[in-house]
Amino acid sequence: MIMCTRVEAQDEWLAILNYSNLSVNRISNIAGVTWVTADNSTYDENNQRFFFQGNANRTPPWYLYTVSAVTGATLYDPLCPSNMAGQVEGLQYDNGDDTLYALYSGGGGVSLSWIDPSTGAVHIKNTLPGYNGYSWSTYDRKDHLYIVSDGTSMLVINALTGAILYNPSLGNVLDIVYDNLNDKLFGIDQSASQFDSITLSTGALHPMAGLPSLSLPYLNAYTIDEIAGRYIFLGMDLSSPVCISNYLYVLDINTGAVISKTLYPYAQSATVISDQNLIEYSFDNKRGTLYALNWHPPVSLPVVTISADPNHPCSGEGVSFTATPATGATNPSFQWQLNGINVGTNADTYTNIDPAAGDSIRCILTNNPSCAVGLKDTSKAIGIGLALNGSVSISSPNASVCSGDTVLFTAASVNGGVSPSFQWQINGVNTGSGKDTLQCTSLQNGDEVSCIMTVDSTCSIPYTSNKITAIIKNLPTVFVGNDTVISPGQSITIHPTISGSINYYQWTPPTWLDNPNSANPVASPVTTTTYQLTVTSVDGCAAWGKLKITVYHPLKMPNAFTPNGDGIDDVFRIPPQVAPTTIKSFSVFNRWSQRLFYTNNSGVGWDGYFNGEEQPSGTYVWMIQYTDAMTGKFETANGTVILIR
Repeated sequence: MIMCTRVEAQDEWLAILNYSNLSVNRISNIAGVTWVTADNSTYDENNQRFFFQGNANRTPPWYLYTVSAVTGATLYDPLCPSNMAGQVEGLQYDNGDDTLYALYSGGGGVSLSWIDPSTGAVHIKNTLPGYNGYSWSTYDRKDHLYIVSDGTSMLVINALTGAILYNPSLGNVLDIVYDNLNDKLFGIDQSASQFDSITLSTGALHPMAGLPSLSLPYLNAYTIDEIAGRYIFLGMDLSSPVCISNYLYVLDINTGAVISKTLYPYAQSATVISDQNLIEYSFDNKRGTLYALNWHPPVSLPVVTISADPNHPCSGEGVSFTATPATGATNPSFQWQLNGINVGTNADTYTNIDPAAGDSIRCILTNNPSCAVGLKDTSKAIGIGLALNGSVSISSPNASVCSGDTVLFTAASVNGGVSPSFQWQINGVNTGSGKDTLQCTSLQNGDEVSCIMTVDSTCSIPYTSNKITAIIKNLPTVFVGNDTVISPGQSITIHPTISGSINYYQWTPPTWLDNPNSANPVASPVTTTTYQLTVTSVDGCAAWGKLKITVYHPLKMPNAFTPNGDGIDDVFRIPPQVAPTTIKSFSVFNRWSQRLFYTNNSGVGWDGYFNGEEQPSGTYVWMIQYTDAMTGKFETANGTVILIR
């Protein structure tokens, strides 16, 4: 592996973004990263890992970062590619087979590849002919489909084999995401200002709803909350004031209706590099959490810090505070707050003449208030540490959860001083990092969580909090069964394997089921359908499973084709809707038994040429060797086809 010297920086963070109120919870800084490659991240729901490429200096070579979404720790950061020259883009993680896929550009071509996150090694699966450059990508993890656009067409690739299944034309449709819960592809047609669903096989656009006049900024800030049915994206509103023009939109994916449009306080400047932003959205649809990379530089505009004199006052002693704006702040105004209530005048100093134990002081700076929406920054609050009657209590909004879910504990202090430290304990054993919050994903039922606070004062003593007993409920397990094949008109009773005490069954879609709320419904699909079973235990824990029922039509080949370039019947091929799942060979012969065409790919057909020359009109013989999906037997079929020119 090639080793390079990297500058350690503290600008990039893995964060949780609440798309309802736009609050940010930064989990951990990712050391050594100040720049990330655009639209090149993905997420592993199984192991809660976030992947992206970045480095410290904005130019190649790039490093592939694997970051734990639970702790924020960097698990791997190898050079990528590490085993060859070239570039990687379009990272997509298959949660079905736990494989990281991407496009590799190098050696004069572009190839679908899988990547080893621990080493950065690239392993090529198949070269993509005629690929014109990366635009966007998404992934169907149920059918293992890597979906990518080069700006003019859309490639739908079987990631397991590397075979190109479809390659329809597709215009300038952006922010495209695959909804794995409902097996649908969504995107935004920016030129028409509308939200569309897209047919994979043809690229056909199906308008769902109009959107306000907007443009899409060059940020990977779009994703889908599958369980809530929400499509989330960042749009630049062309009719907004020039000070702030970015809004976070939340759409209903069933109707396209705009549920909310919220002014976005991040990524407001394209020129000021100190302006913080959030990019590279990835949604954990198992846990309902939106992860993003938060570029949060140590100096941002406007920024304000405050200092106190004296730092540790005694009871009855006044305290003076001074606000210091960063270099570059324009005509700043100041608003001081005491315990969250406005005090003082518009000045960079404030004096609290009678401080009380537990008082908290902060300052809000507004930069260039003449702007329609002035950029603001709030200083870190300074607590007055009189160290009188200190206490700490802990709370949790979700101490009763399902197994594997994250439990958040928060410590609230009284008279905690300027910088109190917190020692968390689980069953009396120290854990945590000294912060006032603790996140746990591996608690056992009955575990007791508590916290000890130490104040940074010479007269302070440790304070012990209350205890919270965790209630951890078992998750049910669901195995719906192996995908199956039926004949048209046939019915099948589904017998899933389920553990746990189940209170509720829900099959979706309910189409062609005798009872979508039954544990063992009878399915009589007319067309191939993927059913999902959602079970909810008596404890309120949910689990999911899917089953694909293929309605198999016997092999029936067309009796003629016209390879005249008009886009209609130009290729003699196995019809997609009746194609055998596995073929050994597909051959075409002329009347002298000369083989003109051969393939073992059911998606490829004969275009009427042999050795680069057009073949004359007439009758030709075809032969297909395949495995019948219904019987599992090896079959041979043959017949004739008429070539018409």
